[in-house]
This record gives sequence, C-alpha cells and structure tokens, in this order.
Amino acid sequence: MKKKREEEERQRRIRRERGIESDEEDEEKEEEEEQLPPLYVPDEPNSIHCGFYSTHDPNKFWVSMGSYDAGYLYECDFPDEKKNLQLKREDREDDIGDPCQAVPVTDSNDVPIRNITFSKNGQQVIFGFEDGSIRIQSINQDGLKFKPNTSHGDLTGLGPYWTLNVHDNNYGEVTSVATSMDDRYIFTTGTDGNFFVYRLMTQEQIEEAKAIAKAKIPSARKEDIERKVDDIENKDHYSIEVEKQKAEHDRMMKLAEEKKMNVRRTIARLRRQFKKLLESNADLPEHLQLERMEFEMDPEIKKDMERQTAQRIELVRKELAWESDKHQIALDKLKKRFKNELECERITVISIQSSHEVSTFRTSELSEDFYQLKADMVSRQATRMTERGLSRDPTREALLRQAKRSESESDTMIGIGAQDHKKTMVLTGRLGEKVANALQKAERIKKKREARKAQWVELHEHKPPEDYEDPDDIRAIKEAQEHMGDFKLKTAKDYVVPEHLRMNAHKKLNQLIILKELVC
Repeated sequence: MKKKREEEERQRRIRRERGIESDEEDEEKEEEEEQLPPLYVPDEPNSIHCGFYSTHDPNKFWVSMGSYDAGYLYECDFPDEKKNLQLKREDREDDIGDPCQAVPVTDSNDVPIRNITFSKNGQQVIFGFEDGSIRIQSINQDGLKFKPNTSHGDLTGLGPYWTLNVHDNNYGEVTSVATSMDDRYIFTTGTDGNFFVYRLMTQEQIEEAKAIAKAKIPSARKEDIERKVDDIENKDHYSIEVEKQKAEHDRMMKLAEEKKMNVRRTIARLRRQFKKLLESNADLPEHLQLERMEFEMDPEIKKDMERQTAQRIELVRKELAWESDKHQIALDKLKKRFKNELECERITVISIQSSHEVSTFRTSELSEDFYQLKADMVSRQATRMTERGLSRDPTREALLRQAKRSESESDTMIGIGAQDHKKTMVLTGRLGEKVANALQKAERIKKKREARKAQWVELHEHKPPEDYEDPDDIRAIKEAQEHMGDFKLKTAKDYVVPEHLRMNAHKKLNQLIILKELVC
C-alpha cells in the first residue's frame, strides 16, 4: 500500500510540473476521494473455515472465510512487532492486521469454501464448497520452488477449473477432501453422510486433451480439395448404427449376467448361513435343539413371494407381448410361405458303397384356387355334353321309337292268337286240328299284313316333306366341303380355322389346369 501511494504521489508531481494537472484539480480529486463511502466492516468477524501456510514465505498463511468474506482467498501475515511499530510511526494503524492480498474465486457465487487440498504434484488445487460441490482448478507454478514432500501450492495464479455437484446442495457441505498417493483418485466426505471417489486425469492426459482441443486456424492459401468418397456396396460393411445396436445389446447382456451373478452370490451366502445355523443347532444339547420344521419359512410368506413372482412374470410378459407377437407373426409367415405349402419335402437317398444318390422333387401342395378352377372345368364339360345330347336329330329318334313300338305290338298279337287257338283245339278232333292249323296260319298272315299296313300308315304319317334335308347328311356335306377336295393351308390368306380347333380362354385355362395337376 505504501509503495502504491508513493507511486501515485510521484506521478501527480510530474503532471503538475508539466502543467497537465493543477493543484485545484488535485484538490478536487482529493475531495472526490474523500466523498467515497466507507468500507463495510461487519461488527462480528466472519468465521474462518480453513487455512494453510504459504509456500513462498513461511511468515504468511492463506485463509478461507464465510459469510460476507466468502468467495475470496486471503493471504495474511503473522503478527510482527517491528512491522506494527513502523505502521504506527507512519500513522497507518488501520492497516495493522489487513491481509496482504485477496484472490477472488471466480464463479463461486460467494459460496464459502469449506476445504482446500492440493494434489501431490502441486499442479491442481481441490476446493470443497458449502453447497456440496467440488472444484478442481489448475495453478500457475512458474517461478515457484516447492519443498519436497509437501502438498501445498501457491494460489496467486489460478487457471482453468472443473466443477461437479455430487453432495446434497442444502445439507451436504464438503467436510474433507483427500487425494491418493499417485493423484489418480480423489476422496470426499460430506455432512449428508455420503462418501464419493473420483478418478482424476493425469497431467499427461490433461496436456494431450489440451493439445487436441486447441483450435487450429486453417491456412488461407490451402486449397479445398474435394474428396471422392466411394459408395459402400458390401452389406457387411461396418456401420455406426450396427455398432450402436451391438454395443447396446452387449451392455444389456452384461447387466443381465451381473444381475444373475449377484443373485447367485446372495443365494450361496444364504445357503452358507443356513448351513451354519443347522450345524450350530446340531451342536446344542438334544433338549435345546430346534426341529427342522421350525427352520422352514412361514407358508403365508412363501405364498406371498410366489404371488409376487407370478405378478412380476406377468408384468414382463405384458411388456414383451408386442415383441413376442411380432416374432410369432413372422414365424407363421415363414411357415406359411415355405413349409405349409409343401406336399412332399426333398428326400435324398445316398448309396453307401458308391457315389450314387437319388433325390425326390420338392413339390408344393396345390392351392384351393386350383381345385376351384378344376371343379369349374368339370362342370363346364358336363354342361357341354348335356347340350350336345339335347341337340341330336328328333326325326331319327322318332322312327327308332316307332319301330320298337311295332315289334312289341306284333309280339302281343301273336300271343293273343295262340291263346284263341288253344281254346278252339279243345272243341275238335284230328280234323279240327288241321282246320285250326290252317286258321292259325291264315290268322298269322292276316296279322302280319295288318301290322305291316299299320307301319306303312305310321311311316306315311311321319314322312318328311319333299324339301326336308337330313341333318346328318347336312353335317356330312359340310364336313366334306371343309375337309375334302379343296384343302386350305394354314399359311393361306383365306384359311379358316375349324370350330373344334379354335382356341379360346376357357380351353387354354383347362390345358393349364391339367398341366399343373400333372406337374405337381
């Protein structure tokens, strides 16, 4: 403070000699300075939370205070009578007990620092705050000489820092901070009852991270060369998404295995404890031993645990219901596509003593649509045969029916004549027999004539007109005109495909159905 005032006085004297500043201005400035409000000094001194010796001067020390003085680190001197007498001679009694310097802790929000610890190498300082947070801050070591086996550094040059809130913000003030011997781990405790361990980066790792994070300014002369990226055509090529999915799957499997191992360890520990209990019970006198039934669990507790287990299983089943249904539908589709449609699987018979082998064909089962088409084809064929039967010549059929009727009537007349003859033979002798034979012969001739006459009458009644043409003759003539005499080549322009050789959609569909049935 004295050196600063002497320097200000010297600069003021130089300005007055050069005429830059007058005595009036100096007096005005002194008046303005006198008008500044006095510094606030609390009635009761604030509490000191932590302190340590300064490394560059054994007669000084650093302290961290709370309340109004929070957010600063103060370097103070130990009481010195000679220095106090000198300040009294200079009328500076108010400066007695003032700190040498105050270092602000940036971004601390005036939260009191409860604990300060240095790393073993003296390159970092760890602050423990009242709100449960810790701060690791680098310190400048230029020009400092550290004592061997000391963990205290200098706080005059604080560098970058890293802050983490772990303890409770209201009830978890940090009570103690310590580092391991190799500066790899930090240990903290708080009033919230928690104990935390942190892994600290080494100085080499910090320097490497700084070098990587350091911004590089590209050269203005460097040309931007366009890189040609080839397309990835291999389906098994590395992909970030596949790697993420694999990492997530591996993580879940690892957690599941760890959970299984923890459960197994717990079960094994409980078994050992139960075995020890049984052994202790066996060592007791017989009248003091407990029965095995008394070691068994209460049935109600067992039922309750089984019920809870069933509820958990049901909950997991509901959570995985969508995934299970998805895979089941996919399996059903695969079976329907590749398995259910097969009528015969591929079977290979291999010879043992030779290299011959015989295989069957992998044939698929015919679909329901095929059988429906086949039934339609059979129905159409039956309809066509019925129509063909109804389209036959009615005149020819009438003549055939008349001829059959005439034969049946002649047989009937002959039978009636024979009955009459029997009746006459009874009334005569030998002569009557000859007469009866003659009469029968005449009667037969007469009946034949009458029958023939009736046939002729019926024939004349059904005789077609003079301009009638027989349909069979017409078809024969037509067929002769189409196929006999003037033969047309298929390549001729006037060639006409016969009706029975013409192809349409129904005929082609019938052919395809027959071929499919033969192949399958």
